[in-house]
Amino acid sequence: MFRRILRAYDLAPTQVAPNGWSQMVGGMYLWFRHSFGMEMPLHVFQSVYQPRKLPRKKGKEEEVGWYYFCPWGSHKPLVTGCPSSIKQWKESWFWVKGNWQRVYDDPEPDLNVPSVYGIASPLPRCELLRENIDVLRSIYEADSKGRSYNFILNRQRCLVELGLVTSKAEMDQGRRPRPTLAKLAKQRPRTLVPGSAEDSSQRKVIEDLSRGGGTRRL
Repeated sequence: MFRRILRAYDLAPTQVAPNGWSQMVGGMYLWFRHSFGMEMPLHVFQSVYQPRKLPRKKGKEEEVGWYYFCPWGSHKPLVTGCPSSIKQWKESWFWVKGNWQRVYDDPEPDLNVPSVYGIASPLPRCELLRENIDVLRSIYEADSKGRSYNFILNRQRCLVELGLVTSKAEMDQGRRPRPTLAKLAKQRPRTLVPGSAEDSSQRKVIEDLSRGGGTRRL
């Protein structure tokens, strides 16, 4: 969904302000919950939101800048209570290198994400289907707490449920326990004592293998 939105509006990932990402991720989560596991279609997001450019500082020349998503007309955003100001958020961005835009077995392999800052495309609103309206009505009629920024995004609830990040329980389950010193000592390769029976046996095996006399397992 994120690639479709960025591609449709011709926006690079780092060109979207934090609150814009909050509406994209939070909106995807709410739609996922209220549509019983379905992904939000692009035309639904396009009918609810429109891109707006962040206001520039006084005295600064006009340039291609950052965007956020705000609702059309008098509609309310899907995610409520987003912070009005996130200081120094631009310093927290990072860049990735490689073919990260494509996913294995992706049905739309050519849906690349813009990597250069541009001017957002002014897409019109779309006509929604009846089932789309029913899902949106379910979201808007839900408890306000369930749509709040703190409930959905601040604790990464939706990121875990959508599989975008790994939960702490899954990390703990997948993390290998740190071995003890006693266990490390047992795993340490033993040094054969010259002249011992074990040393003689190992030498015989090596000699047989070097002559091609068998494939005896050590």
